[in-house]
Amino acid sequence: MNREGHISFSWDFYSLLAIAVFALLQVLWWPLAPQFIDSYYHLLTSWGFIKAGGYTGWDFWQYAPYGRPHIYPPIFQLLLAFMLKMGFGKIFLLKITETLTPILALFTFRYFTSRYFGSRFTFFCLTFLISSFSFYLSFVNNIPATLAIIFGLLAFDQMFQKNLTRAVILLSLTFYTHIGIPWFLLLTFFFYGLLDRNYRRIALSVALLALCISAPIIWKQLANVKYIHVFSIKMERYFCEFKPFVYLFALPGLWFIWLRGKIYRFIFSLFLASLVFLSYPYRFFSAQGFMPFIFLAATTLDCIYERAINSKKRRLLMGVVASALLFMCVFSPTFALRKELYGPVMSKWRIFDSALVDMFFAGFNKRLPTPSVWFPKIYLPAAELIKENSNEQDIIYSPHYIVGVCLAALSDRPTANRLLGEVDAALTFDPFITSKIVVFLKDDKPQEINKLIYFYNLIKIGENDAFIIYKNRLCKAKVSVTSAVFPFWAVLTLGGLVILLFAAARKSK
Repeated sequence: MNREGHISFSWDFYSLLAIAVFALLQVLWWPLAPQFIDSYYHLLTSWGFIKAGGYTGWDFWQYAPYGRPHIYPPIFQLLLAFMLKMGFGKIFLLKITETLTPILALFTFRYFTSRYFGSRFTFFCLTFLISSFSFYLSFVNNIPATLAIIFGLLAFDQMFQKNLTRAVILLSLTFYTHIGIPWFLLLTFFFYGLLDRNYRRIALSVALLALCISAPIIWKQLANVKYIHVFSIKMERYFCEFKPFVYLFALPGLWFIWLRGKIYRFIFSLFLASLVFLSYPYRFFSAQGFMPFIFLAATTLDCIYERAINSKKRRLLMGVVASALLFMCVFSPTFALRKELYGPVMSKWRIFDSALVDMFFAGFNKRLPTPSVWFPKIYLPAAELIKENSNEQDIIYSPHYIVGVCLAALSDRPTANRLLGEVDAALTFDPFITSKIVVFLKDDKPQEINKLIYFYNLIKIGENDAFIIYKNRLCKAKVSVTSAVFPFWAVLTLGGLVILLFAAARKSK
């Protein structure tokens, strides 16, 4: 309570209030989860690990029966596999991870920024963060990337605390969690080491040691580069969302961070490292690459507020700050680009497009991805029908690859479809011949379906409001399970040793 007898709240209170609001909204979004198709990819991969008995470097559960190299870092998928083995339900796991991980990310942002930039900066940072629904949605839709960001921020925290061992462990974990985010974080360490001589030795040491520890997964990815193509990445340049007013605040932030110096060089390092996403436009403008602009915009607003405190134009400057906060929390306009595969590029302005608005009113602004990809009354009966008419070695397929992967994950079956389309199959093959179960959409053209039914001698076994499901009685192909190269007992042993090492680590002198 202040001198006038009015209740006064701290900046920490406002930050915690913002996080509490989004925690409540995440709970209210529970029926919509899982919200993104990547969740089914990770669920199916965890099933593949269970069948293999641990981590395997060959993806036999997609592009079945021939498969492809599995280059995705496995930490999140292994966690799902362990929880599935413990008896947790599939959809419950997807829902709980999509609900809790974004909140954990917000708490990590609060912890890191308040510790090194102050509680007022933290509140401004959270304001700009939640002004972008596309950025917030990236926390929800790509759990491994979000976990990598969390590990990365905690790694920087341990570096600033001069704890080399913990920083190395945390940065190394990012390489075993996601493919792209670790390079963004590694470059930030590198640039910060060059810009701040007080932390040069430890920052560069963390980067180099983490790179060495992560060599196995990096080598796995490089060894299979011949299977990788970038067509889908190129298409994502047309699925970008731009926040012009955030960039407007971020631009002077580049000047302010140089005026403040010291720890603010971290923000400039983050900005330089984010340029690695320029070849991946969606991530640069709409997801993880947007993070430096949040820090820069918060710096600008923080400087304006600081100058307003002792300024003769205090009311005017305070009005600017309050207006900016209100504007970004409610209006927060977005300029969006979208393009279908063979269609024209379409653009659109969205006026009320903050995360706060879009979380309160799910589906208010139409965008990709949609608010949900979970339709239990359609998916679950279809999965049960597939189970009744096939066994675990039989393969399922749909001309719509998302449908094939989703139903495969729910029915515990391998699929001739795939997600993570940047990685090709080991061989080119006809999926209709190798698949016991074939799933069409009711929206598919009847003439095309009838041709396929006749040519492959498919027998209808059921349908619902969305799917028509057929069985290929002539199919003899079965999936071949690849044994684990790193069994579950070894994963548990290694994980336990890492935890013990992390707990015992001390600060560097």
